[in-house]
This record gives sequence, C-alpha cells and structure tokens, in this order.
Amino acid sequence: MLKHYALLVTFFLTPALGLAQDNPTVAKITQFIKTKMNADVKPKELPNKWVTWETPDDHFNIFYRPADASIIFEYPFANLKAAVDKANEWNRDHATLSHAVVVKDQVMLEAIISVRGGATEGYIGRFYDRLQAERLKFVKFCSDK
Repeated sequence: MLKHYALLVTFFLTPALGLAQDNPTVAKITQFIKTKMNADVKPKELPNKWVTWETPDDHFNIFYRPADASIIFEYPFANLKAAVDKANEWNRDHATLSHAVVVKDQVMLEAIISVRGGATEGYIGRFYDRLQAERLKFVKFCSDK
C-alpha cells in the first residue's frame, strides 16, 4: 500500500515541482541565442518545417527540428582544412558531444541536443558551454600536424 501511495505522490507531485517541462518554443530558443550567444538573429522557417537561425558572418548556424524536438548546432570552418581521415579520427577518439564532417573540402562540426520532454535554459546553456570547449579542442586538433 505504501508503495502505491509513493507512486501516486510522485506521479502527481512531479509536474507541480517543475520537473516536467514543455519543449522549447522558437521564441525561447531565439532569446537563448540572443542572450547566451550574444548574436542578433531572427528565426526563419524552412520548407521541411525546421527553423534556422543563421549568423550574418556564418560563424555558426542553429536548427530546430520540432518533429523530434532537437536543436542542432553547426559550425562551418571556412579557413580550417581537415582531411576525411582527420575528421574520422576526431569522431572516433576525441568527440563527446560533436561530430565532424567534411563536405567539399570544408570541415564542419555539428552537435545535436534533444529537448524532447522539455529542457530548461540552464540545461541548454550547459550543453552549449561544453560544446564551445569541445569546439576549441577541435580547432586545435585540426591545426596540429
């Protein structure tokens, strides 16, 4: 009986404690980009129902896939060259949040965070901070001979 009571309390009390979150809205993601990333961007809906935020200088792009509630961070490196073997080595031996791809001799770092079921700004912010540290390691890794 006590076990059932505990389950009922947990079931009904969890939403009241704020542990259940809604998926982030485009407005909330835009605000996060403006405050945390210090970038003045506007959302743009793509034909595939994704939403994108592109920086004017193309230092990074962010996509939101509402269908599976994922935020994708994309860093194209115009001046950074890496062979496919180097990108594969990064993916295999060094990456924890990201993966590297090489398209037409341009290397790009990507990372995806799932926010299905909700995510706080703090959760997304911590992911972003860890991703920035990993991005800097990636640049150093590609620059090392």
